[in-house]
Amino acid sequence: MPEKYLITGSRETGKTLLCERMIEEFSSAGFAAKGILSIKRTEIEGGRKIFARNIESNTEREIAIYNPGWDEDFPKRDWQMNHKNLEWADAIIRKSVPADILFIDELGYLELQKGSGLVSSFEILESGKYSFAFIVVRPSLFDLAKKKMQIDGVIYINPSTDIEKTAISLSDQVLNKLNK
Repeated sequence: MPEKYLITGSRETGKTLLCERMIEEFSSAGFAAKGILSIKRTEIEGGRKIFARNIESNTEREIAIYNPGWDEDFPKRDWQMNHKNLEWADAIIRKSVPADILFIDELGYLELQKGSGLVSSFEILESGKYSFAFIVVRPSLFDLAKKKMQIDGVIYINPSTDIEKTAISLSDQVLNKLNK
């Protein structure tokens, strides 16, 4: 039976870094992870941006640029999305199964409240065509995410979390189950 885990924590606590370290651990053990990572970059021309990375091919596309106040309907939104590249990322999610290990980083406002963005994630997670799924969700959307999908556990990340130790521990637990 597939297992789903939510990874949550406030901004800049290492949720994506945890995913990256776990993917490295799985790769070292001969298991390929699939899915999407959201990589935030602050030191690039044109300001702060978020890129979606296809875990399998390591290719990236810009999915958002920091542009506070751009949305007149919801002026507190800071990130302006590139919908063409979000469609690319959603297609990656659709092609990510079957998989031993699936990562979706992250389900946010668009997916959980607007029904857009990485919308295929819910169908893929419901399909069960994976052994383990790790889904990143911000704390402000955590309760909504739990209502939209059945989960088997939660991984809370905070500023004092030792990301390296946590990645090794979680990966070992998953690998022990996969190797049975």
